[in-house]
Amino acid sequence: MMQPPSASNEPVVVQLTPPAVQIAAGAAPVEITANIRNAGATVDQYSIELENLDPTWYTITEQSVALFPGDSAPIVIRIHPPKSSNTRAGNYKFIVRARSHADPSLVGTTKGEIQVGGYTNFQVELAPKKFTGRKGKYRLNISNGGNSDAQLELTGRDPESNLKYGFRPSNPTVNAGGRQVVPVTVKPSGVRLVGSQTSHRFSILTRPVDGDEKDAKEVQGELVHRPVFRSWRWPIVLGALFALLLCFVLFKPQINPCSREFFMFPAPGGISSARFYYGILCDNYDLSLGGPKRQALSEQQCGSAQGFSEVRKQHGDLVGGCTESEYYDNKLFPGTSNAHQKTTKGQLLYLRASGQIYFISDDGTMYAFVPKSPQSGNADTEAKKVDNSQK
Repeated sequence: MMQPPSASNEPVVVQLTPPAVQIAAGAAPVEITANIRNAGATVDQYSIELENLDPTWYTITEQSVALFPGDSAPIVIRIHPPKSSNTRAGNYKFIVRARSHADPSLVGTTKGEIQVGGYTNFQVELAPKKFTGRKGKYRLNISNGGNSDAQLELTGRDPESNLKYGFRPSNPTVNAGGRQVVPVTVKPSGVRLVGSQTSHRFSILTRPVDGDEKDAKEVQGELVHRPVFRSWRWPIVLGALFALLLCFVLFKPQINPCSREFFMFPAPGGISSARFYYGILCDNYDLSLGGPKRQALSEQQCGSAQGFSEVRKQHGDLVGGCTESEYYDNKLFPGTSNAHQKTTKGQLLYLRASGQIYFISDDGTMYAFVPKSPQSGNADTEAKKVDNSQK
């Protein structure tokens, strides 16, 4: 790179040799020479100044030189950019000035250029080192201590090649002096739902895309894989339940789970638990799977031995028609004999202890049917609301 010759009317002339240099950050200093010539008519002293360059990157060996008119002298400048993430790789242009001591306004200038090479210096850490579960979830912490952005390539490997690896992203770029966390997932190949837990050791290799293999970093990890089930018991149970649900969806069997026949199963905890479950399932008396909801039956199908038929005849608008034949508690819960019968508008209840007939409507209102006169009995009754809050 040739510098243009100076004009003859310039009192101070400075030339740089060589005008451009290449150097690696932290490498041995490179010397350039600033040659100063006194083109004036008097003796003068000159000093060297550099502009647009970090003062820690260079050293001027002599502070100044004295020159007779027409004479010249060299001043050596040592270039030594430090090895640091702040010393970014790239081209740096700067200006060299030779200034007169007698008249500071007399200045000779020239330009120079430094090309700083990049270097790789990154660190990798895997956290946690060990993970137990169906799929390992890790964090790859990458810090770049180099002076240029590092584009990296991530790969995973294990001795048996039985694992699959996921990186987000798989080719991260980490800024000089920066840090980045890359989520990593590790899981066995294929599907393994049942069995005992197994241990898998693996390593993750981090390599610069444009760097050397010697610059690659490797970290070790371990996955203790735990299948979904330890035995086939629960898969079989869940499969059976799924098949049963599928049958209900596809074939819609006419089953009412609130019917007494459907409810005759051995309940855990005995009769008291069965009553509890039955109350939860059938409190609204409308629950059915695929079957029809409550429909009124004929009077011959209803049956009545406790005065239900008389109540339905006298208070049909309130009670509605029966939807099933009456039944007694001792069929579900031996030792009791209260009678029940569902209707289109609620449920009739006969309590043997008091000999009283009640009706519980769908909206939760309770009625008691009492004789209009002591002699009438169930033949002539009136419905009276019962205050549930005082029960």
